[in-house]
Amino acid sequence: MNHAQCPKVPHRGRLYVYSIACLTVALLCITAVYAQEHVSPVELYHHVWAETATNIYAPDKLGDWQSWEHRYDNKIATDKDALKYAGEMLKSIHDSYTFVLDPEAVKREDTSSEGVFGGVGITFATKKSTDGGDLLLACDADGYPLVEKVTEGSPAAAVSLAAGDALVSIGNFSAQHKQLEAIVSHLRGEVGTAVQVTVRRNRQDYQVTLVRAEIKIPAVIAKMLPGQIAYIHLEDFSQQTAAAQVAEAMCSLGDTKAFILDLRDNPGGYIYQAVDVVSLFVEEGTVVIEKNRVPDNPDNPSWTTDTTSLTRTQLVETEASSSDSSQAKSKKTARHFPYLAKHRPVVILVNGDSASAAELATGAIRDNNAAFVIGTRTFGKGIGQSLLNLPNGCRLHVTSLIYMTPSGAWLGDGGNSVNQGITPDLTVNPNKKNFEFGSAEDNQLATAVTVILSLLAR
Repeated sequence: MNHAQCPKVPHRGRLYVYSIACLTVALLCITAVYAQEHVSPVELYHHVWAETATNIYAPDKLGDWQSWEHRYDNKIATDKDALKYAGEMLKSIHDSYTFVLDPEAVKREDTSSEGVFGGVGITFATKKSTDGGDLLLACDADGYPLVEKVTEGSPAAAVSLAAGDALVSIGNFSAQHKQLEAIVSHLRGEVGTAVQVTVRRNRQDYQVTLVRAEIKIPAVIAKMLPGQIAYIHLEDFSQQTAAAQVAEAMCSLGDTKAFILDLRDNPGGYIYQAVDVVSLFVEEGTVVIEKNRVPDNPDNPSWTTDTTSLTRTQLVETEASSSDSSQAKSKKTARHFPYLAKHRPVVILVNGDSASAAELATGAIRDNNAAFVIGTRTFGKGIGQSLLNLPNGCRLHVTSLIYMTPSGAWLGDGGNSVNQGITPDLTVNPNKKNFEFGSAEDNQLATAVTVILSLLAR
């Protein structure tokens, strides 16, 4: 294949889907922007109140929303107060994916989408919460978070930190029983600045100084397996170049007879990236069907049904209004990526932490008869969120749509009330906990290779 077939594409403001399972977030597009605007704390709270009402997919979730508008006016003195009480208000919706971010969290979210930040190169292990909801930090017996992986060439690697080490403290900040976001906020910082950490290994504590460096987190890990089978593990869809990295991997691995696309533990990300990844494996067909709330009067809400499809040369987006579906509008643009699979066998690997955009991509490729799915049932999140930039540098995430696979299947609401997910064509449970994807212990991958070899032998 020719590398010229794999163009880099610019950022486009489309849907980004959030999975609570894996500490990533999901958005649609910026539907309200207040550039550089500063308002009073009470007005900030009111913006959250108003934007939620005009953008939420299911207005019936709001209940008596009017009662919240001025409930805390005499208690809000600072932006921190505004966000605290806005959070209390949003809890009443019972939607884990509708929430508000402060300016520091907004910066971290934006940095994460770029895949580059100033940090030390540590990834922490996680575990499922007892109620089956969010993933929590996995800790040692004393409550200190455990390192799962150290990025090669990073400051952490330079001082020989390793998987299994426990993080005791960051400067004067104790890491004991802390949430991931608090840990990350203390470890990240300006490139070139130093941070002292204490780690525990074999019950002994060590102090090391780490000098923050530019950390680049690749979205894709790729290698050629025996039999000329290309293995491509996509970490998530939240980087703005995720699809370009998959395309580059497909091109760079050379003479390939088949593909394994590994979406296990992939929490989702930008839907436009998912659509582009689908285009690499699907020549023609429907990709996704979305039902979007139109930002409008909550007393008279309306929706559109948007269908995204691929032809051999074009990306086609069709929008039909709930008030007049006969006046559907279509927008046609050139495909961002060519169809690179070229009718070769494709297996997709999934598990219970494959969510949102990862499920969308899996469903789209399988429904177009372009892949065989192996693993365990996926997370089950068929809802998406709009990202609304608010005054004072804050940001609101609000569930504003549902989406269906090309066959019309809805995957669920990510655990708010139901998880449907995608059932694989072949269910294969892992034979070992905490194994490394792509390793010799990976029996799900071994099964995928066996399936592909049988297909190639036909």
